[in-house]
Amino acid sequence: GDAATAPEWSDTLSISKYIDKLVTATTNGAYVIGLDRSTVFDLTLLGNTTLAFTNVPALSDELLTVVVTVRQGATARTLTLPPNVTFITSGGLPILTPPANRLQDYIFTTKNGTAWEVRSGAST
Repeated sequence: GDAATAPEWSDTLSISKYIDKLVTATTNGAYVIGLDRSTVFDLTLLGNTTLAFTNVPALSDELLTVVVTVRQGATARTLTLPPNVTFITSGGLPILTPPANRLQDYIFTTKNGTAWEVRSGAST
C-alpha cells in the first residue's frame, strides 16, 4: 500500500532464518533447553533427565515450536518434562519415554511462554 494506507498484512517473519541450528548433547540430570541457542535439540540420555526451558522470548500473537529428539542407549533412562505441560494425546496421557536403543521426538508449542503443549512426533 501507499504511505497513507495502513497495510493489512505484513510479509515480515518473526524469525531471522528458515534453518535452525541443531543442538546435540548428552545429558544426565537436569538439561536446560536454551532457546537463545536453538529450537531444535537432539539429546542422548546418559542418566535420568529433567528438562527445563530458558530464554523463552516474549510472544504476542505468535506460536513458538521446539523439537526435542530423545535418544536412549542400551539402558533406558527416565525423562521428566518441564512443568505446565499439557499432553496432546488420546485421553491426555503422558508420552512415554522411549525404550532402550530407541528414540522419540517431542514437539513442544507455546503461545505465552509459560504454558506448553507437547505432541509425540516420530519414534523408532
